Amino acid sequence: MEMKLILETSLIDTLTYEDKSMISYKSCSKRMIENVRNLLGHLIINPQKLYGLDGDLGLWFTFNDLSVCKEGDYMLRFRLFYNGRLPSIVNDIECEYISEITFIESRPFVVYKKSQYPGDIAPTLLSINFYEQGVNIPLGSSVLSNRNNKFVEVIFDINENDYFENLYEDDEFYSDYYEEFSDDDKMNVDES
Repeated sequence: MEMKLILETSLIDTLTYEDKSMISYKSCSKRMIENVRNLLGHLIINPQKLYGLDGDLGLWFTFNDLSVCKEGDYMLRFRLFYNGRLPSIVNDIECEYISEITFIESRPFVVYKKSQYPGDIAPTLLSINFYEQGVNIPLGSSVLSNRNNKFVEVIFDINENDYFENLYEDDEFYSDYYEEFSDDDKMNVDES
């Protein structure tokens, strides 16, 4: 019996709670309404076996190429499906069965016009971890060019510094760089 998990994402407007994965425009030349995709990228994916920050192997869904065309306030809705074959109770014939298991929504986020874009945010520890395991995640050229800078950028953008300070001390890669900081530098990170 083959079993598959599938995660599907859609774009939700936070004000109207409507699905905005597709939007309608009036066509100038044809005087018709055209539907175009507002959420671009792979919208349906399968899980990957990856190691989390705790070092445990798990199933992870990574949407690494999503983008939104039109500015606005949105959130993503993720729906988890089971897709496989189940034996029939009545006549011993296997049948295709697709069922939604659950759904969850992301925190709201803002999509800016190009002229108002405030700039990239620092990558998360989890995205760096997945990148190092071979997942194609765009982290930015400054992060990839210098691993020391990556460590400094990430640690200064984290609020729960005590937790991540301990994580860095235990991590093989970051432990070499963490020892280079003096105790005063570590205190300054904790206070920010």
